[in-house]
Amino acid sequence: MLILDGKVTKQDSKIRHPRTMVGYDKEQNYLYFVVIDGRQNGYSEGMTGTEQSQLMKELGCWEALNLDGGGSSVLVIKTADNLAIVNQPPKRNIRPIPSLLGIRKKL
Repeated sequence: MLILDGKVTKQDSKIRHPRTMVGYDKEQNYLYFVVIDGRQNGYSEGMTGTEQSQLMKELGCWEALNLDGGGSSVLVIKTADNLAIVNQPPKRNIRPIPSLLGIRKKL
């Protein structure tokens, strides 16, 4: 957990890595998915656990969770014809995805 009941939790990670996080606001009106690139000098260094918590709090999250990190942190959206990666994973070396979290618009 990065944020629990509106309070930032203590994070031990002091090393910056790519990160994937999810959180929602107190009223449960907004769901935030955040992917942070990293391990790319001059582009993105990543985030520490403390920086993750602070960012999600700044976005307005009441609860937030760290999902994954490293080369697995990939954000994909569906376009009209296909899927598109919208972040820049390290070395653009996309790993096979054994699991994923998907969100679909309710019709």
